[in-house]
Amino acid sequence: FPREAGGGYYHDMTRTFAIGYAPPELQQAYNDVLGAFTMVTAAFEAGTPTKTYQDMVCTYFEERGHDTIRRTYPIEEGYIHSLGHGLGLEIHEDLSFSSLVDRGDTIEPGAVFTVEPGLYYPSRGFGVRIEDTYYCTSDGRFESLTPFPKELVIPVGQ
Repeated sequence: FPREAGGGYYHDMTRTFAIGYAPPELQQAYNDVLGAFTMVTAAFEAGTPTKTYQDMVCTYFEERGHDTIRRTYPIEEGYIHSLGHGLGLEIHEDLSFSSLVDRGDTIEPGAVFTVEPGLYYPSRGFGVRIEDTYYCTSDGRFESLTPFPKELVIPVGQ
């Protein structure tokens, strides 16, 4: 989360890469995370409770055989965290997408927040996260502030 010295706003972004080749198990987890990311960002509507989106992602992962924080707590493998958080002058600001505590947060125009689904399997030696920063415009549209590709495999030697 780069921030200029002397002030400024935070940005949060994560990508997972495989150099040259992705083993099938990693590729499948990546496809599941990208599917969750795409599904939830396409569903955004201003004024909707954030927990709606966390529940959507939990259901999506559970339907694909992954354990989630909604079903198991504490959890060490699968979808182990929330979908995102607000950010601005601090890296973690109010606006929570938690499964554990529903504070009644809704995404309102002017909100800046992360979208960061991920799957983690330390026993298998990998984890996957795709994270962008989003902004809800004054007219209720949603814009990604993260113009960075989302490909898993980085080709080598071509």
